[in-house]
Formats: sequence, structure tokens, C-alpha cells
Amino acid sequence: MNASDVLSVIILLGLVPIAVIWSIGQYQQYKHKERMTMIEKGLGDMLMDKKESPFQDVLLWGLLAVGIGLGLLAGYMLLETSIVRDDAILGILAMLFGGISALGYSIYKKSSSGK
Repeated sequence: MNASDVLSVIILLGLVPIAVIWSIGQYQQYKHKERMTMIEKGLGDMLMDKKESPFQDVLLWGLLAVGIGLGLLAGYMLLETSIVRDDAILGILAMLFGGISALGYSIYKKSSSGK
């Protein structure tokens, strides 16, 4: 192992995670300052009116993961029973079942919100 390999490992395992963590911290500080400024100007009610991020919806991501898992399981079973011989069926079924689960979630969300 030469010096350039050691330097590459140090950069990859040391500096990159530190830079990512630092940038996340800077972003959080920026968001905090922005919120405090809005509160000082009397716009704190706007913070409460914000829509929640789609990434915060645990049910969506849970259903999506289950759908993808079921698609992979179904594809694996089709491969093992020699019904299908192409490995692409794994990806196709994972996307199909994941899409069906996301569609099911969207139907559930519309029906529960009353829109």
C-alpha cells in the first residue's frame, strides 16, 4: 500500500463524512435563524401553516418498502420455480408492486382527507 492509497482512504473515510456533517449543521443553523427572524417579525403563524414534507409520512414509505419487498419475493419465487428465466423480472415486479402500494396509499390519503 503506497502513500496515495493511504491518503485516498483518509479522505474517503475522514474528510468526506466531516464535510457532510458540517454542511448539514450549517443548513440547520440557517433554518433556525430563518425561523427566528419570522417569529420576530410576527410571521410565526406562517410556520404552522406549512405543509409537511412528503418524506415525513411514515405510512407511505412503509407501504412502499413492503410493496418492493413483495415484488422481489414474487420475482424470486418465479425464478426458483423456473416459470421465468430472465433476472429482469425481479426489478420489474419490484417496481410494479412498489407502484401499486404507492397508488394504494394515495387512494387511502384522498379518502381519509375527505377530498
